[in-house]
Amino acid sequence: MNVQTERLENHTARLTVEVDAPKWEAAKKTAARQLAKRYRIPGFRKGKAPYNIIARYVGEPAIVEDAMEQLGNEIYRDALDASDVNPYAVGSLEDFKLEPPTYIFTVPLQPEATLGDYRSIRMDYEAPEITDADVDEAIENLRQQRALVEESQAPAALGNRVTLDIHSEFIDGEEPEDEDEDETEAEDAEDATEEADEAEDSVEEAEAEEAEEESSQNIPKKGDQFIHRHGLTIELREGENEPVLQGFSAQIVGANVGDTVEFELEIPDEESYEGVVGRHVHFSVGVEKIEVVTLPELNDDFAAAATEDEDEPLTLLQLRARARESLEEDATQRAESDYANKILDEIVEQAELSYPHMMVHERIDEMVEDFGRNVAQQGIQLDNYLQIMGMTRDDLAGRYHEQAEKSVERSIVLSEVLTAEKVRVTDADVEKQINEMLSQFGEQADALRQYLDTPQQRSAIASNLLYEKAMKRLAQIGQGLAPDLDALDEEASEESVESESTESEPAVVEASVEAAEDEATSEAEDSAEAEAEDAEEVEETEESAEDADDTEDE
Repeated sequence: MNVQTERLENHTARLTVEVDAPKWEAAKKTAARQLAKRYRIPGFRKGKAPYNIIARYVGEPAIVEDAMEQLGNEIYRDALDASDVNPYAVGSLEDFKLEPPTYIFTVPLQPEATLGDYRSIRMDYEAPEITDADVDEAIENLRQQRALVEESQAPAALGNRVTLDIHSEFIDGEEPEDEDEDETEAEDAEDATEEADEAEDSVEEAEAEEAEEESSQNIPKKGDQFIHRHGLTIELREGENEPVLQGFSAQIVGANVGDTVEFELEIPDEESYEGVVGRHVHFSVGVEKIEVVTLPELNDDFAAAATEDEDEPLTLLQLRARARESLEEDATQRAESDYANKILDEIVEQAELSYPHMMVHERIDEMVEDFGRNVAQQGIQLDNYLQIMGMTRDDLAGRYHEQAEKSVERSIVLSEVLTAEKVRVTDADVEKQINEMLSQFGEQADALRQYLDTPQQRSAIASNLLYEKAMKRLAQIGQGLAPDLDALDEEASEESVESESTESEPAVVEASVEAAEDEATSEAEDSAEAEAEDAEEVEETEESAEDADDTEDE
């Protein structure tokens, strides 16, 4: 067998494999015998006819096709062994030539990364600060959880919790365009493009015009929706944390259950409303429920009631101290994770990466599937969502391409960093984590251990631990605090003697890499719920329009 290896673009290899003549002839004879068993050839028992008779009866091409298929897997495995190819996934048969019998396979290769001097990367780290106001908010949320809530038939007042049906739209701005205007605008745009080509505008000018046009297209027109929500529950309050818009609560105060309140508000000058500041919005708000919320008095009795399940109830001062400690722990964890991810992005930026494009396509498929599951949780099937939004699956996949590419590159780099930094998880680490998880269950710990101490759960726990270790090491690198690599080699040698590494380490590394991918794409996944709600609103609007048309026809 003669194997020739050719490196192609897109990090793939082409294996051209010429099969030895005796092996090929033997394969043809085997294929012929198996074909003969499928047919009743006159004068012979099934499978007993000689080769030349079988060939005349079923045709030489049928024998060649079967022989090629039957021999293909064996030839592919032998070719991989004979070459220096490290496949990422199963290759595909690109072509087959009969004279001489030659298989041509295309094989995607394992990704490769050269990290460069990643340990020289430095970035300032700003530790989070928890203020008294943050603690006050946490205690207030705890009070809200323990509040006495009673449904009321009295008019709504500040401090009440209300459930509303909100419809709103912009009442100023550019008028919506009809189809004729769209066609005229398209023709004008085409003429303008031709003129621009003739004038040979610079690339910078063209890009600026395109950005300006895209920005103008995103500005809501008159009649476009501002907020459309059903069953929205809010607390009526004024000031900095007023819901919806400034002045919204005052418009609802005095309304009764079943009322529909109509009013207009101006969008305030705030960063979150960039692009629509000063615009006017008309609201139509239906009041579905009014509740009176009575908060517990903030004292030691409240703190004791909030911690009554503990061995020793806390005082209010102790409760505030615990709240601050918890907030600091959460904020530090988020800050360190964000910081570590920024360091990872810097390493990706300077790394030299090579990987097959199929990795990106696979990641896109996963992201589309995740999106489909998320919108399904909102009660909308993916196909219906795409129909409502006027999109195809390819359109949706295209939206994820850039994020998928970033996700793949981060995963490749993180895997290389894990290897270079000798980051690993031992059985002892997993056992310690299980014991810490069970410690909070007291007498039930032994009964619950059987659910945690399984190969699947241990692998999941190990992957989380490895990801945490990876993030911690990246943070150390960025601050110049990473341990010396020689010391890491000695530590790894000692660990290999004292404790065996967890058996599922390859799976653990893969799972920790997936955690990095999830981190990179969390923003897209978080937007699924909002997009699903938009689709649901469009669907409801269309249904309302159809109902209105039916009523008008009647």
